[in-house]
Amino acid sequence: MSLVIFLCLSTLCVGLATARIRRISSVAMRGSMAVLATIILLPALLVLGATSAYAANEWRLARFGSQLLEFPLPRSTREVAHVAVVGVLVGNGDHCDFVVTRRIESSLPLDSLKAHFAPLHLRPAISDGADGGLPLLEIREDSVRHYSVIATDAAYYGIFDLRCM
Repeated sequence: MSLVIFLCLSTLCVGLATARIRRISSVAMRGSMAVLATIILLPALLVLGATSAYAANEWRLARFGSQLLEFPLPRSTREVAHVAVVGVLVGNGDHCDFVVTRRIESSLPLDSLKAHFAPLHLRPAISDGADGGLPLLEIREDSVRHYSVIATDAAYYGIFDLRCM
């Protein structure tokens, strides 16, 4: 961003010096400076908008995922891995889905794990979601003593985030 500001200021200084030497009318100078500023600033604003949408969705994902990842595990259970992703993960179309998976190993049966995670009420990743639905929590058995606890929040409009297109 500082490079863009430097380029704009240096271009302005050079342009003013040139205008003084050549005695260009102020109207022509303002027009050419407006075109130059548009050429320089428009791409910078587009890049800034794209990176801010990416960063905002990463922050939302971290906040949404922390609800599941910070929830205490039951006895005789350990976390094997976890992953959190944002993008078009459920269905198709122009929207953002937030999915957090916590893979665990436990000697407890599936019903006991479901009872343990039952008090966990997930808050939506974005408070003003497109569909107004609540996040889903699913616990499934992957193999003997290995389970996945999956939190999904879906159908948010993903403007400027390429993962959501």
